[in-house]
Amino acid sequence: MSMSQVIQRQSIHFSGGLPVLRHLLTQVSGNVELLEEKKLRVFQNVELTLDNKIVTLEVHTGLFCA
Repeated sequence: MSMSQVIQRQSIHFSGGLPVLRHLLTQVSGNVELLEEKKLRVFQNVELTLDNKIVTLEVHTGLFCA
């Protein structure tokens, strides 16, 4: 049995700041983890990075193959 990891990325423009982004994500997901200065995690496997008005979402999923 082997395991593969799939990472999907999507970048979108966001004109608000990190506090606004964190508030909006808290309203949707309930729990927001602060990983780094401008990096958040929601739903345990979705990481969001805010950099120069661009939010990059990364979804990490593990797949098991028999």
